[in-house]
Amino acid sequence: MKNFLLFTLIVNLSFSQEKDIFVTANERYNAGDFSLAIEKYREILISGNHSSDLYFNLGNAYYKVDSLASAIYYYEKGLKFYPNNPDLIQNLQYLNNLIINNIEPINVDVLSNKANYISNYFSLYYWSILCIILGIVSSFLFLLYYFSRSSKIKRTTFTLFVLSYIITCSILFISFQNYNSQTDFQYAIVFDQSIDVNLEPNSNSEVLFKIYEGTKLEIIEDFDNDWLKIKLLDGQIGWIIKNKLKII
Repeated sequence: MKNFLLFTLIVNLSFSQEKDIFVTANERYNAGDFSLAIEKYREILISGNHSSDLYFNLGNAYYKVDSLASAIYYYEKGLKFYPNNPDLIQNLQYLNNLIINNIEPINVDVLSNKANYISNYFSLYYWSILCIILGIVSSFLFLLYYFSRSSKIKRTTFTLFVLSYIITCSILFISFQNYNSQTDFQYAIVFDQSIDVNLEPNSNSEVLFKIYEGTKLEIIEDFDNDWLKIKLLDGQIGWIIKNKLKII
C-alpha cells in the first residue's frame, strides 16, 4: 500500500511539474522568446509526455523562428498521435503552401477517402481501447443471454450481442488497418533547403528533380545505410542521401 501511494505521489508530482513547464513555455511564447519556449516544450516531449496542444504550440514556435521543416515535422508528429485534429491540420495546410515545390497528392476515390477518415479519426491506442471495451460488453451480453431463463431477455440480449459483436469486429478491423498504416509506411520531412533526387543510389547518377525544405515523403527502401529510396505524395520515386531527412 505504501509503495502504491509513493507511486501515485511520484506520478502526480511529475504531472504537476510537466504542467508548470508547459505554462512557463506558453508564457515565453507569448513574450516573444520563442527559442526558450521551444526548449521548454521539447523538455516535456523528452520526458515522454505529449499532447495535441504541445505539438501544436511547438510547431507554432518553430514557425516563429523561421524553421519551416521543424514546424511541419511537429505538426505531422502531432497528427500521428492525434489524427484529424483540426488545429494541427489547418496549420499544416498553411505551411505546406509555403513549400517551394508544394506537391499535390494523388487523387484518391471518395470511398477510400471515407475509409481513411474513419481509420484516422482516433489513434491506434484509442481504437484498441474501444475494441477491448466493446469486446467485454459483447462477452457480458452473451453471458446474460446464455444464463437467462426469460425468453424476452434472451431475445433482447442476443440482439444486442450480435450488434455489439459486429461493431467489435469492425473496430478490430479498423485497428489492424491503423496499425498496418503505421508499420508498413514510414514518412519523413526534408530538412535541407534543397535536395537532389537521383535515379540510382549514388551521387554520380542522373538527377531526376529537386525537393525542398518541409517536403513530406514516404521511405520505401533503405540502401547501404547511406541512401534511401523515396516516394513523393504525387507518386514520383527516386533516391536521396539519408542524412537530409528526419523520420516522423
